[in-house]
Amino acid sequence: MATQLQRMQFIDSRIRQGKAYSAKSIANEYEVSERSIKRDIDEMKNSFNAPIKYSKIKGYYYGEKFEIFNFLGEKSLIASAMMKKILESLNYIPLTADNIISNLDESVGSELKFISDKIRYDFSEYEEVDIALFKVVIDSMNYKKQLKAIYNNADGVKSERVLEPLRLMNYSGKWYLVAYCVMKNIPKIFLFSRFEKLVLTDVPNVYECDDLKLNNLLSNSFGLDLEENPKEAVIRFYQPVSDSIKNQKWHKNQKIRNGKNNIGEFIEFIIPVGRYREILGRILRFGMHAEVVEPEDLRNKWLENIKMMYDRYIKQ
Repeated sequence: MATQLQRMQFIDSRIRQGKAYSAKSIANEYEVSERSIKRDIDEMKNSFNAPIKYSKIKGYYYGEKFEIFNFLGEKSLIASAMMKKILESLNYIPLTADNIISNLDESVGSELKFISDKIRYDFSEYEEVDIALFKVVIDSMNYKKQLKAIYNNADGVKSERVLEPLRLMNYSGKWYLVAYCVMKNIPKIFLFSRFEKLVLTDVPNVYECDDLKLNNLLSNSFGLDLEENPKEAVIRFYQPVSDSIKNQKWHKNQKIRNGKNNIGEFIEFIIPVGRYREILGRILRFGMHAEVVEPEDLRNKWLENIKMMYDRYIKQ
C-alpha cells in the first residue's frame, strides 16, 4: 500500500507536468479517492508550505518555485542505498538488522527501486567489533548501571576503569565509547577495539549528563574531542591539492580564505582543534602540498614529524 508521502510525490510530479490536472483526474490515475488527494494536497500546503494553486483552466499548479518534492525520490533512493550498505556490514552495525533492511525499499517509489542495487557505498577503513562487548554497553545504557573495564591506551598501557556509557559513536569506520570515567570524574572518549574486558555491575550510575552540553562538546572541534575551548588552526594547501580540496568540509565551523606567497597560490582552512594527533595525521597525508601555519605549537609538532621522517628514512 502506498504511503501518503509517495502519493504526495505523485501529485507533485503531475503538477510539474503543467497539464490541467484536477483532484479527480489525479485520483483516478492513482486509483484512490478524490478526498484522499485533496487531503494530501492540504498536507503539502500545511506541512511543506507548497505554493499550490488551482484554476479551472490550468488545474493545480505551483504559484512560485518549489523544489522540496522535486528530488525527494532520488534522495530517498540514495539514503536507502547507503543505509542498506551500512546495515549489511557488521563492522558498522554489529547486530543483524534484516527486518530494517527489508523495509528500506518502502521509502523509495517503485519506479526507482530497480536502481537501488546500482548505487555503491564502499567503506575502505574499519575495525571489527566484539559483539559481546557491544551488547554489554547496550545493557549498561538500558539499565543505567556502571561498567568495570580493562582498557589499553594508545601506548599499550593497561588500566582498570569504572565507566558510565554516554554515547556510542562510529567515526571513520571505528567505534568509540563516550563515557563518564568515575576515577577521573570527567567524560572521556575510548576506542572500542582497545577494551579488553567489560563487565556490567549492579551499581547505578551517578553522573547526571547534560545532553546538550555533551553534544556541543563533541562537535566543538575537529575530529573526536571533548574540548571546551579549542584553538584555531590554519592549514595552507598549495597546488595541485588546493583545487581538489576546496570543496571539502572538515568541520561545521570551518572558514576558507585564498592567498598567494613565494611558493604560489594557496587555500587556507581555518578550523577549531583540540587534540592535535588526528589533525596532524590528516595534514601529513598531503605531503609537501600542505603547511601548518598556526597555532605555533601545532606547527612545531608538524615540523617535528617531518624531521623524524627525514631522520628515519633519508638521513640514515
